[in-house]
Amino acid sequence: MSNLLLEIGTEEIPAGYITPALNALSSVLLQKLTEARIEHGQARVYATPRRLAVVVENDLLVEIAEIGHQPNTSIVRRSAATRRSISSRVL
Repeated sequence: MSNLLLEIGTEEIPAGYITPALNALSSVLLQKLTEARIEHGQARVYATPRRLAVVVENDLLVEIAEIGHQPNTSIVRRSAATRRSISSRVL
């Protein structure tokens, strides 16, 4: 199993701000991993007044390293003009 560690060094963080910052950091990190189609496990958070850290369990990173790439995906993007053109066609 492989883990992903994101650690941020900061200036002194007031005690009341640490928990909300950790919650925001872990939720945004998991959201971005999901958007990038990177499978992940649970996130564990750690903090000191000068550091915020999130550890995410991640087996896919090992698989990517072994095969050399992520699984193939296809994304089709159209410009606004193309979308209007397609939606205005009458069959």
